[in-house]
Amino acid sequence: MELTVHLPPSQWYFYDLSYWGLDYPPLTAFQSWACGWVAHLINPSWVALDQSRGIETHTSKLFMRSTVLVLEALIYVPAVVLLLQSRQIQANWIAKQAAIFSVLLQPCLILIDHGHFQYNAVMLGFLVWTVYFAAREQYLVMAACFCCSLMFKQMALYFAPAVFAFLLAKCFRSPYGVRLFVQLGLVVIVTFGVMLLPWMGSSAQLQQILFRVFPVARGLYEDKVANVWCAVNVAVKLRSMFAAPVLLRLAAAATSVAFAPSCIHLFLAVKRAVSGQALVAADA
Repeated sequence: MELTVHLPPSQWYFYDLSYWGLDYPPLTAFQSWACGWVAHLINPSWVALDQSRGIETHTSKLFMRSTVLVLEALIYVPAVVLLLQSRQIQANWIAKQAAIFSVLLQPCLILIDHGHFQYNAVMLGFLVWTVYFAAREQYLVMAACFCCSLMFKQMALYFAPAVFAFLLAKCFRSPYGVRLFVQLGLVVIVTFGVMLLPWMGSSAQLQQILFRVFPVARGLYEDKVANVWCAVNVAVKLRSMFAAPVLLRLAAAATSVAFAPSCIHLFLAVKRAVSGQALVAADA
């Protein structure tokens, strides 16, 4: 927040990277600017450049947690409620309400996001909006929502293969598939272009954003991160055996092989589904 409030966008991804540089996509940066602007109005010391580092007053923590709750209420909660109450979900009223409360009271979001000032619910909110508009067969809005999810947090890439397979199947299934494909491409280009607009004039700026969002140059993984590479590292020291670029290609290939069967199944299920039943078919 202190970076985005006091510095121009050209410095957001360059300033003091040794301390705690910005390493999330642009939509998170814009959200940080908005929250930081409000914080500056309330108490400038909360976001004073360099001087606010490590601040842990009761009021500053209250503000931070409030921003998480407000953004969750604006983006995540409405998406969950509308999706689970939609006609595409075949369940009685009690079951739908139980599902809504089960999702909204998810312990990880409450314990981590609310307590640790994380905004994962924003990324997940845009993802739920993606599913909601998919169910309503509004595929251009669906694509824009997923772009927002991806441009808020790079973890949305976890869902990108499934979203791509779903939309590609819709293009194959529709009698206007070529037009839909072109429209989807334009939506993606425009959405990304708008969010990257402050940096579009400089290839160095765009490269720096890519480098900060995907910091693979410093290694494929860290010891404290729980994933398959850390588990394998106990027995096989991959980082000693291969250079970082080789490990990156190995990880990309292994990940692609792992998600390919489910994406192929999703593509075929959606392509064959009766209109309006694609979501059910995909779940099956």
